[in-house]
Amino acid sequence: MAFDISKFIGKFAEEAGDHISKINTSLLEYEKDTENFDLLNQVFRSAHTIKGSARILQLSYISDVAHKLEDVLDALRNKKIPPSKEMFSLFFRTVDTISEMVEKTVAGQVGIKDERGICAELEQALEGKPVETSD
Repeated sequence: MAFDISKFIGKFAEEAGDHISKINTSLLEYEKDTENFDLLNQVFRSAHTIKGSARILQLSYISDVAHKLEDVLDALRNKKIPPSKEMFSLFFRTVDTISEMVEKTVAGQVGIKDERGICAELEQALEGKPVETSD
């Protein structure tokens, strides 16, 4: 018997929306005060929750992006990489990508957004390489 995710997509989308909102709010505050690790931890926890929920529902395209975001946030928490204006731009684009993926999943357009590009940018940031902005 196959796992039918359609029964859970609505609840996932609702919870992901709440976490996306928390991430955006906390990132805006953290951008102003990069010494406030409580804010960074809030962002990390929300990204972690999205990743886990998406993984349970076998939405790998969402969990992969959330996981990469989580990796970069963890590197920031551990001071392996410094915050930068370009990094915050990347974070907000990542959150927008996750949000779009959730919306398209609800609409039945599973995997429409290609996550490889944003994951590559996050990997670049994780390696401490300059992050190019598309702004």
